[in-house]
Amino acid sequence: MNRRRRGSAMLEYVLVGIPSLLLSLSVFEVSMAMWQYHTMAEASQIAARYIVTHGSTCNCAVNVGNIATVVQNSAVGLTPANINLTLTSSHLTVTCAVSSCITGSNASTAFPPIQDSTAGNAITVAMTYKVVNPLVMYWPGGVQMQDHSYTLGAQSLQEILY
Repeated sequence: MNRRRRGSAMLEYVLVGIPSLLLSLSVFEVSMAMWQYHTMAEASQIAARYIVTHGSTCNCAVNVGNIATVVQNSAVGLTPANINLTLTSSHLTVTCAVSSCITGSNASTAFPPIQDSTAGNAITVAMTYKVVNPLVMYWPGGVQMQDHSYTLGAQSLQEILY
């Protein structure tokens, strides 16, 4: 009887352990994606609030570089080079990566433009974030995969207050 039961513990571990490990990794990956999405959504709301509270009555210069800095400071834990920022008003649309918005050619572009900075005009702050899955490097054949990433998006639409 003892001979027939040899190796049963290893077989039980394989049958239960591997699905448990995959389930744990899946829960971790979905949790990370949810955290990244909520961080991005919060950063887009903060940036939109920053823009709409600096409307026509504010004597401060709001430009794309300032807005990108607000996004970078709000998106804690996200790589700024992987965040694409799109600022839209009725007369202007600016799209760039957050890291290049701060120092690039669009950094000094005023946003919203003067004709859109009056109260009641709508602005949109949209962001996309390219997420690279770190678990792919452990998957057999993962090195040969062309693109092992996915994109998350968030958007905030608000009206200029004053």
